[in-house]
Formats: sequence, structure tokens, C-alpha cells
Amino acid sequence: LLPKMYEVKIAKDGFLPWTKNLAIQSQATTFIEDVSLIYDRPKAELLRGGQYTQLLSDSVRENFALIEQNGSEQVLWLYQSASGKFTQLYSSAAQKLELISWSFSGQKILFKQGERYLTINKDQAGFTVDLQNLAKAPLKNVSWHSQNDNLLYGLKGNQLLVFNLLESSAAAVNAENNFAFLPYKNGVLSLTKNVEGFFLKSYFPEADKIIFSLPAQADYRFSQNQAGEVVLHDHDEKQLYLINPEDKNQPVKTILKNVEGYSWLDRSLVYWNNSELWVYYPEINQQLFLERTSQQIKRAFWHPNAVYAYAVVGDQLKLYELDSRDVRNVYDIMAIGPAQSDLISPNKKGNWLFAVTSINGENGFYKFELQP
Repeated sequence: LLPKMYEVKIAKDGFLPWTKNLAIQSQATTFIEDVSLIYDRPKAELLRGGQYTQLLSDSVRENFALIEQNGSEQVLWLYQSASGKFTQLYSSAAQKLELISWSFSGQKILFKQGERYLTINKDQAGFTVDLQNLAKAPLKNVSWHSQNDNLLYGLKGNQLLVFNLLESSAAAVNAENNFAFLPYKNGVLSLTKNVEGFFLKSYFPEADKIIFSLPAQADYRFSQNQAGEVVLHDHDEKQLYLINPEDKNQPVKTILKNVEGYSWLDRSLVYWNNSELWVYYPEINQQLFLERTSQQIKRAFWHPNAVYAYAVVGDQLKLYELDSRDVRNVYDIMAIGPAQSDLISPNKKGNWLFAVTSINGENGFYKFELQP
């Protein structure tokens, strides 16, 4: 090909086209990689009818927990995508059920019944452990240990406890006032307050230490990616602190501002505020701007192939190409109802989307095929 600008179009009947203007230069190679054609009309399949209010996938997107409202009763269901099997794990006739998280192994689920935190093994329907019975007091902000699904952490008031399911025990982690925490490796990080101030501290079996001091805020939230990198979200100020707790000299690596919400995939971060959508790559300290819109951005999450990202913008689920050469390909996938933005999840490969929605008046849990 002669060195110049070319319009490239990849198209197939029944699929949305991919187009881009790319420059061909002398003695250089121009690559077209990771192009994923999407069905122009995703193929919907009803997996199970019902009025579902919550959906939570495990970390590898193979098992899905759902809460169904069935009259006055709420039911916790397990859906296993490999077999297509539904299993009723638990039901509550009087109190609301709320999904919290899967254990790191994907074997157990943490959920709430009313104000009580319960755990259940996906292979032992009906058998639960009530953490409030172990703590002998109400709890808040319970989370799984990051490496052991027989251990959990939770706050009893401002006291941080560690729960051992095998020993049916609860023990205090420290003697300080704790306001937020994150299970980290074989220990836990905690925001603590004492007479000297407000601190981020680490607690490991071998030692505990102060990582750095922080402004006193009411709403800090933690998360970490699969590589163990930590995010501390100051929800009041809408700032993200990316932290390496083990770096003694410079634990805070990056501060991202005006962040309403975010989602990890491996070591990549997609984040948003009401009107802007961004991607951030911590390894190379690179930010990638995806879109500015007059419609509210409600949620964003990754396509598992890491070269596309989803976002719920207004009443549409959109798919954004990350290749920023020329014009970015952006696809409208489906309409999303007011309460449905958190009820969507891709499968492990990314060729399907699972969603709680209604089609032609039939409510249920659906599978949408986006790619062959």
C-alpha cells in the first residue's frame, strides 16, 4: 500500500461494523488488532422468569447469585453458567436479603438478612453461619479475608474483628477506633483514629505499622485489584488514592480527582463521574479519556478482553472501544431501565451478557449473546 491515510471498514451481515481511518507510513507497520464485531441485535434467551432485584457474579464470572422477590418471600438463587443449573440456596419470609460479596475462592457467599450478616457455601443450600452470633452484637461493613475463605473481618461499632468460621470465633484485631478497612494479603488495612490523628495502618500476623496520615472524612471506601494494588476512595471529596501499602517512601502513587465510581480489571481501572468516562493504567501512569456526555453516567465496567469497556449512559448500555486512533467505535447495546444498571454482568469470555430485565413484559434473568 502507498503511504497515505486509508479508511478501513470491517463488516459482516448481522453485525455492527468497525471503521477507522488509519495512516500507512513508509517502512512502518500499522496494526489492526483485537477487533470484536458485535451482533447488531443481541440474541436474548430467558434463563429463568421472576422478579429479581439483585445480581452478583463471582470473580471469574462463572457463578451468579441472585435475589428473587416472590410475593412476600425473598429467595437467594445460585446460577452456574457452565451447567445452566439454578439452585435455591436460602429464603426469607420476613426480612430483606442483600448480597454483599463472594469469597476469594468463589465457594462462599456473604449476604445480609435484615441487619444480620450470614455466610453460605454454594454447595450447602440452607446451611448458614450467622456472624452476629459470633460477635454477640450488631455488625457493619463485613468483608472476606483476601486469601482464606474461612476468615472474615467486620466492624462491631468501631472495633475491628476477625471471624474464624472453622473455630466459630471472633477476636479483636486492634484496640483502636476503626472507620473503614480492607483485607489485604494475609492481614488487613484499617483507617484508625487515636489522640494523634487519623491514620491508614496495616495489621499483619508479624507486625502492624502506620502507612500515612489522612484528613478525617466520614466516607472512605477501599478496594484492590487482582495484583494487590489498593484504592482508597474519598467518596465525600470524590478522590481516588492509588496506594502501595508496602512502599515506605511513597505509598501514595496517584490521586485521581472527580471520581464518582470505578471498576477494576486486572491492573486497569475504568472510572467515571456524572458526565465523563475515563480509563487509567497504573503500571504506565496513563489516563485515557473515553467520553464526555450530557446524560448521566450511572456505571461502567470492563469487557473481559480489556480492549473494550461498558458504560450505562442515560438509558443505554454502551460499549466503548479503547483504541483511540482516529474516531473511537462506540456501540449502543441495549436499553436499560432505571433500576437495572447494577443488574448486568458479562461472562468470563465476554461473548455473553447476563442481565435482569424485562422483554415483551416478561421479567426475568436473561442471557444476551453479543458475539459468536
